[in-house]
Amino acid sequence: MDGRIVIGIGALFLVIGTCTFFWGRREMARYYEAMSQRRDVREFIERTPLRPEPEALQIGGIIAVVVGVALVVMGLFRL
Repeated sequence: MDGRIVIGIGALFLVIGTCTFFWGRREMARYYEAMSQRRDVREFIERTPLRPEPEALQIGGIIAVVVGVALVVMGLFRL
């Protein structure tokens, strides 16, 4: 029974991490697409000012996926 709970929590982390990772990728793509449409493309070329939000979402997603995989593996060994 305890193993199933850990597997469920791990699966939740996997889903949330995957969604967060792709959300960050989409935000970054939208931002740079909007910047490339501007007449002054200096920000697009130099990538300044830096926007840490999309990259932070991607990193958080990767961490959540790793934690989720670890929890699923731990839950499988507890069954």
